Amino acid sequence: MCLGIPLRTLSPESCRCCSGSGPRVLEGLGLTWDQVDWEGAVLRLRADQTKGKRGRVFPFGSAPDLKALLEAQWHGRSGLFVFHRDGQPIAYQTLRVRWKKACQRVGTSRIIHDLRRTAARDMRRAGVSEGEVMALCGWRTRAMFDRYNIIDEADLAAAVAKRFAPTNGKPTANPEGTAAPAGPLSSSAV
Repeated sequence: MCLGIPLRTLSPESCRCCSGSGPRVLEGLGLTWDQVDWEGAVLRLRADQTKGKRGRVFPFGSAPDLKALLEAQWHGRSGLFVFHRDGQPIAYQTLRVRWKKACQRVGTSRIIHDLRRTAARDMRRAGVSEGEVMALCGWRTRAMFDRYNIIDEADLAAAVAKRFAPTNGKPTANPEGTAAPAGPLSSSAV
């Protein structure tokens, strides 16, 4: 399952890679073994295969799930492509159609590009800086980061919890130097 979608009829490995590291699905599907730098523990996307026409890297050495996924793919390799069906690359259209059918079966309207949003959100929640998320995902502008940076109720609840969390045993609701109201507030009190 990924984003609530059963992956058995899809390419679960490529979907897990995209939701974990943030490439566009087409970039993930086009990944070849010569782009996996085992010594440096880095995925290298070439400029000619990225939408922004700029190469980028994703260091996977400190990402245990992604590293294990790549190692498993290596042991089952058949041909040039990291993600394949019987040695042949998986066509984007095939994956997209299968994704859409799987979504219909479970009653959701997610699109395959949501894998990229998931990666961006998870990186941000893990404390990765906006600039680093942008570099890892290949975004040049803050507007693109904002488009993919999904903020939901859980994020808002976490923000409020941080704001009102005790600091050194003292609640931060009324910072020092700020007096709490002496009585009930009224809209007529001016």
